[in-house]
Amino acid sequence: ALNALLSDKKLRESVQPICLLGPHFKHDDIVESLLASFTKSKIVRNCYSVLELPHVCDIAIGAPGLSHAERLYAGIPTVLVPQNAKHLALCMGWQNEGCALYAKPEPKHIASQINALIANQFEPARAISMRGQSVIDGKGASRILSELTMRGRTI
Repeated sequence: ALNALLSDKKLRESVQPICLLGPHFKHDDIVESLLASFTKSKIVRNCYSVLELPHVCDIAIGAPGLSHAERLYAGIPTVLVPQNAKHLALCMGWQNEGCALYAKPEPKHIASQINALIANQFEPARAISMRGQSVIDGKGASRILSELTMRGRTI
């Protein structure tokens, strides 16, 4: 993701990356050296949840999964990059749902999708943010309970 930002002059000059590193991340030195190319950047270490993020993020690059659900709930539009074959289907599904943009795991394609996300003064990003918050609204457990209750099942 950082190589994608560095490969595009416009993004390299305008983006201020915030890298969230989980407690088991082992490549801090690589991230730090890549971030040195940006005028402003931050690293948040031992990050367990996007919802705990102490900074405002306008957009994100990430993989599908729980973190993506957290980004949707927080209204952070995301370019999803698959890390394996199963992720590809998830990324495409979220894109088809209007809740992300899919990017091949190639720096030029990731940069292209970031540029698409922020085009027209962030118009696509705002649309993904609003759609994501309507899909991930925090009421899933209530809907499941209601469905089970309507079917006469008990928990």
